Amino acid sequence: YPAPIWDKQSGVIDHDVASYWKQHFDLTQIVTSTWNTVGPKLTGRMHFYVGSEDTYFLNDAVKLFEEGTDALVSPPTQFQFIYGFEQPHDWYPVSVPDIFTTIAAFIADHAPAGTDTTPWRGTQQPPPLMLTIGRHILDGGSLMYGA
Repeated sequence: YPAPIWDKQSGVIDHDVASYWKQHFDLTQIVTSTWNTVGPKLTGRMHFYVGSEDTYFLNDAVKLFEEGTDALVSPPTQFQFIYGFEQPHDWYPVSVPDIFTTIAAFIADHAPAGTDTTPWRGTQQPPPLMLTIGRHILDGGSLMYGA
């Protein structure tokens, strides 16, 4: 079993376990500390959709990641953060078919030269919101704030 991060009886934190977790599981730490290597591979390729009232408080982790990666500039992150105002866990800014259309378009745009992507891409285009970068807050489908 994994080592516990704290003693349930005394509340004492095991700092060795916390350090291990930070090095191996903290996405902000990993991305920011290795940006020179992973930046060219990740720029424009990370998209986060989360309700501002996420049932499991994942919105807090997304916000911390956004704040932690804001200073990365070479190359620029070009990450997308879309927050649904007062939305719970499992919220999406568009329909699930629109998510698949967006993913298919991204894969087609990044396919090796000469690859015929027409049989599986379809004719629909991704919703304009899905092609943006930066931070956006939606309230019931309406854009409240966009960077």
